[in-house]
Amino acid sequence: MEANGARAQVFADYDEALTRLASLMAQSKGATEEKTSILSVLEGLEEFLTEEEQDFVAYLSADLYQIEGDEIRLPSELDEKESARRLAEAFASKDWVSVLALLRRVPPNVPEATRAYLRYRAYGEMNPKLPHAAAAFLDYASRTETRVNSYKAIWLQDMTHIDRPSALEESRRLVWESNSVDSRSLIMAASIVQQDLAARDRRGELRRDFEGLLGIVLKTLASGPLPLDIASMALLVATNSLIGLNRIEPLIDALTSSLNRALEQDRKEALGMQLMPLMRELHAHLVDAYRRLGHQERWESYDLELLVRNDVDNLANADLYAAYA
Repeated sequence: MEANGARAQVFADYDEALTRLASLMAQSKGATEEKTSILSVLEGLEEFLTEEEQDFVAYLSADLYQIEGDEIRLPSELDEKESARRLAEAFASKDWVSVLALLRRVPPNVPEATRAYLRYRAYGEMNPKLPHAAAAFLDYASRTETRVNSYKAIWLQDMTHIDRPSALEESRRLVWESNSVDSRSLIMAASIVQQDLAARDRRGELRRDFEGLLGIVLKTLASGPLPLDIASMALLVATNSLIGLNRIEPLIDALTSSLNRALEQDRKEALGMQLMPLMRELHAHLVDAYRRLGHQERWESYDLELLVRNDVDNLANADLYAAYA
């Protein structure tokens, strides 16, 4: 037991040191006194690793040079199309060794952020004992790729399991301070902030925070068409915020209008198994909220499943309605 605990501590120390090194690499190129000190710590810790583990951390450390802008690129005999095909096959089959090998030879047409994300997945899956070091690639991807559906949302979601305080800190920044964040990342951040508010609010002292969060989420819902998964998460955040404020009615309008937009945007995505299970989940959630707030008798006028069926019925596509009949 003691030996297992000691090895776990070695990996924890290695993970921490390698993450600090990655942070420094993201800030500047070249050698510094602090980098040299961290490398010395890593070298000392490697004495406690097996030969296989030493090889693993050596590859990981080498690939981290992507963050510094000095990525390892080896010559390849494959053309761009074949290289991309093999990389996709290796990723789909979870052949992480091949994924990492191909990334070192992949042509430059594969985006920088994509290469970093694939490294995050590969190293995270191959050795979960170094989660922060692997997440350095995901952090780099989120800072490199800033378009809609960015890697920032993935970073927030995964970091809630790896380092929740860091995820919460970044979520607060995105929700309360940032003016340029994509809707997916904003709603993911809002969900993390809302969970934190609910855990800390014991006497209704955080009412203004709930109101501010609710306003941001409803504004996002009203801003335009949203993919169904983002709309559903936003609605759940709004629901929980309204529970914190003892208010439920405003959610009804936001719910129906956002579902209309989701249906109009992508009817294929809304077909079959996706929309109605979502509605049943929200319906049950809101019924429970109303009961806990003492308004059970008023709930009869809000049959969300019926509202959705009416919305679907109003669409010209009869086949769409038939999917829910």
